[in-house]
Amino acid sequence: MVLGGTWRTPVAVGLQSKTFITDQKNEGTYNEASFEREYESKWSGTVEDAFFNGEHFDRNRKLL
Repeated sequence: MVLGGTWRTPVAVGLQSKTFITDQKNEGTYNEASFEREYESKWSGTVEDAFFNGEHFDRNRKLL
């Protein structure tokens, strides 16, 4: 099982500062898609030649 979450939960309970998140967005290397994967847990597909193929994963998984 894989569970994901957003950056808002650790900020709300005091485990992470909101300024850290703001600093991440203000960095010169900021990439919106990467930020959404890492801090918003948003699935954005796979890259070519990735170890895991998202289409194969979705086709073969079974929800019980």
